[in-house]
Amino acid sequence: MRTEVLELKRACFCLPLRYSLLFCGYGRLICILFDICITALTNVEAYTTSIMFWQLFTIIIELLDFILVVIFIVGAHKKSVKLLKIFYFYDLGLLILETLLCAGFVVYIVYTTILLGGLERNIRIILSLAAYLTICLGFKGYVLLLVRSEIIKLDNNSQFRFVNNAAESECMMEYKKTGNEEQRLANNDDAQFEI
Repeated sequence: MRTEVLELKRACFCLPLRYSLLFCGYGRLICILFDICITALTNVEAYTTSIMFWQLFTIIIELLDFILVVIFIVGAHKKSVKLLKIFYFYDLGLLILETLLCAGFVVYIVYTTILLGGLERNIRIILSLAAYLTICLGFKGYVLLLVRSEIIKLDNNSQFRFVNNAAESECMMEYKKTGNEEQRLANNDDAQFEI
C-alpha cells in the first residue's frame, strides 16, 4: 500500500513557506552558535586536562550542524534544490539519530532512578524531560516536512515550460503499397491517386 506524505503550502497555515523556513534557519543558526559557546565555556577545564569523548562528539556534531544550516540558508535564499536536498537528507538522518539517542537517554534516566529507588519522586521530572524531547523532535520533523514541501514546489516550478508546436507544424502522410497496387501501377504509368 502506498501513502502520500503531506505537502504544505504555508507554514503554520498563514506564513509563506520559504520565508518561514529562512526564519527557522536563522533561529537554528543562533541556537547552534549559542550552544557551541556554552559547551566551550563550561568545559574549559576539561579541555586543558583531558577531552572526554562525548564532549568531542558534541562539538563535532554541532560544527557539522552549523555548516549544513549555513548551506540550508544559502539554498533557501538562492532557491537551490540541490542544496536544500543535501540539508534535507542530512537532517533526516540526524533526526533518526537524535530520536534513538533521546529514547536511550530517557530509558537510562528511568533505569538509574529505579536502581536508586527514587522513581516515585522523580516521575514528574522524567515525564517533563520526555515531553520536552518529544516536542523538540516533533518540531524538527515539522521543519523537515516544510523543507520537503519547498523542494517539491521548487522542482515543479523549474520544470514548467511552454512549447509552441503550431509554428513548426508539418503534415506528412505515409502510403504503403500492396502487391496488387504495384502491378496496377506498372500497367498504368499515368494513374493518379486521390486521397
